[in-house]
Amino acid sequence: MGIFDHHVAAMAGQAMDEVRSTELRLESAKVRQVLDLEPKTRRSLRWAMRTNHRGWSARHAQAMHALQRSGLKSARAWQLKEALRQVYETAAQSNDEALARHGLKRWLSWATRSRLEPFKKLA
Repeated sequence: MGIFDHHVAAMAGQAMDEVRSTELRLESAKVRQVLDLEPKTRRSLRWAMRTNHRGWSARHAQAMHALQRSGLKSARAWQLKEALRQVYETAAQSNDEALARHGLKRWLSWATRSRLEPFKKLA
């Protein structure tokens, strides 16, 4: 994870989990229909959302591909979490404060406009 602050990572992960669990609780039929996956693959989705894509198995990659095509709020939540990780990674690699500020400012803008309350709160 590099310089990606573990507290920020935990908060982004919690925000993503909150979006995912709320969506599943309130719109379970829609989620199951949109994510037309076999049960084992559907179960692996939660794990894949929480881990680095470099560690995904073929089943995890298949589940995440389906999620990204789904249009679900959970997909946007995962994208926001990953984008924040990328902001920190880019800042660490570049060691450029202006670039880091710009990346974080863009992420904050996206998160506050996302209509995903946990991410608006995090921002």
